[in-house]
Amino acid sequence: MKVIKERNLWFLALGQSVSLFGDRINNMALLALLGTRYTHSTFAFSGLAVFISLPAIILSPLSGVIADKFDRKKTMLTMELSRALLVVLIPLLFSLFANILIVYSLVFLLYTFTVIYNNAKMSLIPEVIKDRRNLWDFNALLNVSGKLAIALGTVFGGVLVDLYIWKKMNIEGWKVGFYIDALTYLFSALMVSLITVETAKRIKKIIDLHVIMEEEKSVLRRTIEDIKFALSMVFRRGVLKFFYLSILNTMLLLAVVYNLYLPYIQQGLGFGTKGIGFVTGAAGLGLLAGSMMFSRIAGKFGEITSITTMHILLSIIVVSSLFFHSFLAFLILFFIGGVFIAPLLLSYDTFLQRVVPTTFRGKMFAFREFMWSASFLTFVLILGFVSEVLKGFVGFENAVRIIIILSVGVIVFLSLILLKLLPKGVSR
Repeated sequence: MKVIKERNLWFLALGQSVSLFGDRINNMALLALLGTRYTHSTFAFSGLAVFISLPAIILSPLSGVIADKFDRKKTMLTMELSRALLVVLIPLLFSLFANILIVYSLVFLLYTFTVIYNNAKMSLIPEVIKDRRNLWDFNALLNVSGKLAIALGTVFGGVLVDLYIWKKMNIEGWKVGFYIDALTYLFSALMVSLITVETAKRIKKIIDLHVIMEEEKSVLRRTIEDIKFALSMVFRRGVLKFFYLSILNTMLLLAVVYNLYLPYIQQGLGFGTKGIGFVTGAAGLGLLAGSMMFSRIAGKFGEITSITTMHILLSIIVVSSLFFHSFLAFLILFFIGGVFIAPLLLSYDTFLQRVVPTTFRGKMFAFREFMWSASFLTFVLILGFVSEVLKGFVGFENAVRIIIILSVGVIVFLSLILLKLLPKGVSR
């Protein structure tokens, strides 16, 4: 492919891959910190999910404005250097004050800079390739290398923070994870600095803070209007009501896995953070396999049947896993779960593309993103709070099992009810 001759591709791909690899190490270090200092506290996991997700919900419009108003290469460089500093501050400040709110605040800033970095990166790509005809290949290679880095970083990070050598050296493994993550951001910053932007493609940007804020307000106003419009369409069309209420089912399922299963595997079953890394990696492989099979599944059964069936099958996997204590069994179940979650998530894309007219399809996709984020955060907070209360009566492991079984029951029940609410004659 001609794209391999693009010098900037290799700098950007290498920098992005190492940066994403570091992101996963950082995520495993955060989970190890919570597991070490806040044992059997699912609410601590809830707080982490909130502060990781909020920047994408609140600041996505502003990050787009920044990407358009500021020099994109300098923005990426600044964000990577800032992220390197922040991940070093997390272990240092937590060791001094032992306050989880400090960690949450730094995590919020870290993911704020991540949102800005990602927007600037995607906006810069057309400026740094010589032949625009290579854009598809360029993005494909970045996508593949990025997914590979995420999978490897998750497994490596989980193993790294749990290595026995850190105990012998009297060092907490999660601290090592943050320091290594800082090095990955510095390496990424070096790669960004080597990227060349042709002078002819540079656009002089006049930085006016007032203008930026006005544009941000305008984007937020349009976002609110789009949400109102999407809600009106959902209530008017029964098939869309099925679609968006099904999202609640999916997000409840993902919240159960994140908020209950991860601490259950890490602490309840004693597999540690490395256990989380391996099972998450297995799920990632399953997701890849499921994505490859999706077209055949959807073509045969249709998106509506796929969404309902996958919810029920995933629910069965989640409940059945409560009766296993073998780590190999968990790896297999998470791999199968990844296979099933792929057609579920991809069905949402094809469903909207198929049933929504092109004139307002973008608004409905945007509303879907809002529903995903808002419902996931709501569920992790509810599950975290309920489990904290319930464990005082029945213990941590029993509380987790009870909430998982009840949540799965709700998911199956709603899946069947939603099928009944579909308008007659709708293709499934």
